[in-house]
Amino acid sequence: MFRTILLASIGLALSIVPGAARAAEPHYLPDPMATPGALNAMVTQQNIGTTICRRGWTRSIRPPERYTEPLKRRLLYSPGSPYFDPGARLREFELDHRVPLGLGGAPSDRKNLWDEPRFGLWSARRKDELEGLIQGFVCRGRLTLAQGQAAFLGDWTRAYRRYLGEPAWQGDTGTTDPLATPETRARSHDDGPPPLPPLPANKPAVAAAPHCAFAWSPTGPGRGPWFFKRCP
Repeated sequence: MFRTILLASIGLALSIVPGAARAAEPHYLPDPMATPGALNAMVTQQNIGTTICRRGWTRSIRPPERYTEPLKRRLLYSPGSPYFDPGARLREFELDHRVPLGLGGAPSDRKNLWDEPRFGLWSARRKDELEGLIQGFVCRGRLTLAQGQAAFLGDWTRAYRRYLGEPAWQGDTGTTDPLATPETRARSHDDGPPPLPPLPANKPAVAAAPHCAFAWSPTGPGRGPWFFKRCP
């Protein structure tokens, strides 16, 4: 009897607080099969000075909304999608690049695009913080381009903990957080790498090791080389 009452109380509490159940365990990592990550063949270690490290370059390759918005809806509301969530509110998610444009991620390849939550502990804002930091490391020679990309081809939260520590819980960012809007987020990355903070003490300048193995696919018709993840 007590157990029944307890479960009913928990269910009532979740129904009163919008988004409480979803915020508890957000799907913060992209599906490894549908979104393994894809790289931009235009970006190499040799030309980062004229590509990802040049102010405004990512803005020139960012896919238009007429492409991203329909894809964002399709990923959330199509039953066959790994991100299918018929009860989701569109504004709670953003279509994000698994490998950021500022680190040589493919702009329009669907293998590099997924619906990332703007709520929860590991929200889109957290990933944005890590993207800016790693891009700064790459552009200043503290990490290679491949090392920077590896942080996102694997579990990006491990790299976040390595370089930024444990995140402080801030609850549901919703749409009031300026870093949670696509426009502000795009500007922050398109303006080039942010000021570079010092490396954590006693930690070498290498990206977090991914927990899965990666395989490389050579250049194919109309597509550059990309890595895909194989997990045990």
